[in-house]
Amino acid sequence: MKKFFLIAFLAVLSSIFTNVNAQEKNYVLSTGNPNYVPAIIGTANTLAANKKENLGKIKIVLYGKAVQDLNKSSTTKLWLDKVTHKAIEFSACAIALKKFDVQKQHIPKEFEVVEDAFVYLLELKEKGYYALDL
Repeated sequence: MKKFFLIAFLAVLSSIFTNVNAQEKNYVLSTGNPNYVPAIIGTANTLAANKKENLGKIKIVLYGKAVQDLNKSSTTKLWLDKVTHKAIEFSACAIALKKFDVQKQHIPKEFEVVEDAFVYLLELKEKGYYALDL
């Protein structure tokens, strides 16, 4: 089942990112499902490897239940260890952190806390980020 989601995810991404030009491109991948985080990280790594010349930033934004695992240092360490490119950045929604009682001081420094993930995603889209939400 995970392979199916990963293959479907990659297929959707490849169809979204077919137009290539010399301009720097930025991407945002977001999810509220904690089960999708490893697949999103894998996709971000693949995207970074394939877009070396004109790659800007790749932001991974977590909201909803996806932030619950930020309390588990073993899980976040696995996530961070899987990142292979410096262009990949993480963000977590402050509203979700509060709802799921995740303390900001327990979140790794690599995670930026944004007030509202949905507003943040809309702002990134306005700035020209290519976006995919799972």
